[in-house]
Amino acid sequence: MQFPWGFKFSTSNMDYLKSLREYFGKLDVYVECRHNCWLRDGVFEFLQSQKLGFCNVDEPALKTLLPPTDINTSDIGCIRFHGRNYSDWWKPKQAYMRYDYMYELGELIEWLPRIKKVSSATKKTFIYFKNHYKA
Repeated sequence: MQFPWGFKFSTSNMDYLKSLREYFGKLDVYVECRHNCWLRDGVFEFLQSQKLGFCNVDEPALKTLLPPTDINTSDIGCIRFHGRNYSDWWKPKQAYMRYDYMYELGELIEWLPRIKKVSSATKKTFIYFKNHYKA
């Protein structure tokens, strides 16, 4: 479940995540938050207790966005690459421009230690790319 930057940590949003877990029953559910306020004590323990996976993301290193992480809260890992389109992230002329980004090899290689850490602690790990609006 991908949440926008405006979905910030709060008790009511934690309750909302809990209700989503209940709604989807036994299906694997992953939470992708964009605001770095989710990186706080208690959040990952909560996700584990609810059997909600955490989605690690690669996105521009901009204030209040999540930094690169190697966190897993379930037995399936999740990593998503959105691109690092700094100039068009917040106010692109067209919405699709935010994800119009071509990774360089070095940018992907720097993720290898994180990928190895997540995959060594999970049964399987999914890596997704959403860095081009035309797929």
